[in-house]
Amino acid sequence: IASCLVGSEMCKETDNGHEYKVVQIDPKAFMGCQDLKSVVIGKYVDTISSQAFQSCKSLTDITFPDGLKTISYWAFNNCTSLKTVLIPEGTSVDSEAFINCPDIQIQTK
Repeated sequence: IASCLVGSEMCKETDNGHEYKVVQIDPKAFMGCQDLKSVVIGKYVDTISSQAFQSCKSLTDITFPDGLKTISYWAFNNCTSLKTVLIPEGTSVDSEAFINCPDIQIQTK
């Protein structure tokens, strides 16, 4: 996987046609995806859970939606290729969300 678009569109349930918005990336959802390089988090996602992208060592670029509320502990633990991330103003970021990312620079947009 070179790039990934997460939660950008509504998911349609095939049985009854109901539409659901993806609002959270679950714990360990993409953990260890070694070839993942770029991620765009969709506009409805407000929570990135613990260890969601842990050890995605090739991840260099991630785009967060303006409505993001929470980035949980170890969400990006050991994403060693991440250098700069732009976090939306007002987002709660756990102090260990980007632990073991040696060259990370976190900026607010």
